[in-house]
Amino acid sequence: MRSRYDVIVVGAGPGGAAAAYHAAASGLSTLLLDRKTFPRAKVCGDGLTPRALSALARMQLGYLCDRHRRIDGVRVTDGVKSAEFSCASESGLFNFGLVVPRKELDTEIAAAAARVGAEFVQDASAVNVLAERAGRVAGVLVKHAQGCSVVSADVTVVADGSTGRLSRLLNRGVSRTASCAGFAARQYLTGIDSLSSVFEVHMPLEFGEEWLPGYAWVFPVTDTDANVGVGLLERPTNGRVSVTDVLATFVALLARRDPRFAKLRPAGPVEGGALSVRMVDPLLTPRGAFLVGDAAGLVNPYTGEGIASALESGELAAQAALRALQGRGDPTVWYARRLASLFPLYWAVRDAPRHLRWVYTAARSANASQGRNGLVAALRNVAVDDPRRQPVRDCNLSGDTRSTKARRLGLASRIVARMRRTDAVIAETVAELLRNPASPAAYPILVGDGIAGRVLCRDRVLSDGLIALAMFVLAQDLTAQIVGACEDTFHAADASAIVLTDCLLTEATDVLACLPERWHRAIARAVSSSAAAQRDLVDEDRSALAVQKSYLALAAPTVCAAELAAQALGLSARATRARTVFAEWYAATRYAMRDVSQRREPHLIRIVADQLALRACRTPRDDVALQRLASGLEEETRGCFGLPQAADFGDASTS
Repeated sequence: MRSRYDVIVVGAGPGGAAAAYHAAASGLSTLLLDRKTFPRAKVCGDGLTPRALSALARMQLGYLCDRHRRIDGVRVTDGVKSAEFSCASESGLFNFGLVVPRKELDTEIAAAAARVGAEFVQDASAVNVLAERAGRVAGVLVKHAQGCSVVSADVTVVADGSTGRLSRLLNRGVSRTASCAGFAARQYLTGIDSLSSVFEVHMPLEFGEEWLPGYAWVFPVTDTDANVGVGLLERPTNGRVSVTDVLATFVALLARRDPRFAKLRPAGPVEGGALSVRMVDPLLTPRGAFLVGDAAGLVNPYTGEGIASALESGELAAQAALRALQGRGDPTVWYARRLASLFPLYWAVRDAPRHLRWVYTAARSANASQGRNGLVAALRNVAVDDPRRQPVRDCNLSGDTRSTKARRLGLASRIVARMRRTDAVIAETVAELLRNPASPAAYPILVGDGIAGRVLCRDRVLSDGLIALAMFVLAQDLTAQIVGACEDTFHAADASAIVLTDCLLTEATDVLACLPERWHRAIARAVSSSAAAQRDLVDEDRSALAVQKSYLALAAPTVCAAELAAQALGLSARATRARTVFAEWYAATRYAMRDVSQRREPHLIRIVADQLALRACRTPRDDVALQRLASGLEEETRGCFGLPQAADFGDASTS
């Protein structure tokens, strides 16, 4: 061990070893330190996602795929029902996962770093940092078997975990205890029969008469061995119960309920620890130092997965170190921006833990359908933090031109921004729901913008009115998931819908209160009429005519949007009437289309056919924007839903 290096990396877990590998591969003199002697075990689920495998492949570690059993997907179960999600649709080099015990994984990555030139020193602890007068980190004080050494470096990468000495020191007084919201315990078990090649996720987590906010996992290591563990968002309410007690209860339930586990026996001790699920602001870290992996709080706040983010942040830290040594701008700012871009969900929820608990409650309905109106799909997208997820500004609403799309997305972004004041988790979920062009929340925005056009940019009262209408409609749509479920039991996803609805109604009412009284009253009447129609649709025995009348009543908020837009333009009574007629036709047809997509019943197809037949007399001939909306709606009806051409609707409805 020399007295000076370009880069010092403290901690040889996946994040630290990856940083050492990429720094050394770039030609930087690199020291990798760890207080343990390798190989050593680590508390972890051992699961590697396709995203993690891609990061390993960039370190020439693709051969691990040939040594370990491939995982083809994820099975989510509540003990009664289950659903599987395949990895086959993943893009990139890998459409599968692996289970690699950390004892082997960490050793392999550290060895790879040593092969490209990093000096790997084990059984050596970094006990403090060296600081220059300006507060810049200039190296570390290392304690080892021979004593203590001062080792300086241009860049120090801290990867010593969520409770590591240096990560706590560099977080400038931020309470790590408050941010360590995750607790996990795991044990290797053997003697298991017929393990499938999937990550098994059991949630909600049953413990006595409680449902705990978290999940249990069974990750197959071999055909007969598995990594079995539990992860909790918070400690059990009974302070005398430990996470290991929860694990023991889960293992006992497996042995009793699942024949595959009837002969299971321990293959190792129970081990546990805490997880930080609060991303650290990289701009608050002193210059000359970069936090990666668990030390930076880069753990998925819903699943506890952190290997992929550790590998990727380690790679970014090495790139930042190279930029620092080359004098290319401010590496701390560059690293902060790249982290926030790479892990947008972690960044968004870093200060918003309030609603993490209810996200877990959606799990029970995840194995049924996608959830009415896409709620469960939205929650799942948020939970997996798919890097391919598009931000709300990139969503596509039918009939858009570049300028109109910008206005509409501006309103959607303002809704998300308002919800972020309540909670970032809520905001992310609302963004997912607004991203769906079939969401009824888009109808008032689409029609209002189609009528007002560029005036919408200048008229804040009109835009606030459309925002209030959109939020009320979205809340009403989520409520329908509870009222209109037509089931005897109260599902856990309903609890999520209630929380979302409550937050949306609170914000919508806040917007509504600031509008002129006549607009306030008009919006309130429209929302009330629409809510009553939503309740009527619960009755499945209603006639086709009664259902069609309900669709027209559901269109009330969209009609209100048309009236507000016409007032903002100062249109005549006749022109206003023409546009409200269009709004009613447009929204009613969209509602009917949504129901047809879920259940292709003859009377619903007949309603859609009747609505499309009215298009010519319901669309103002002098309004190009509304003509475009009508054309887009008809095209979607015939294309997306596979409905027959207009001339054949009669036959289809009687088949």
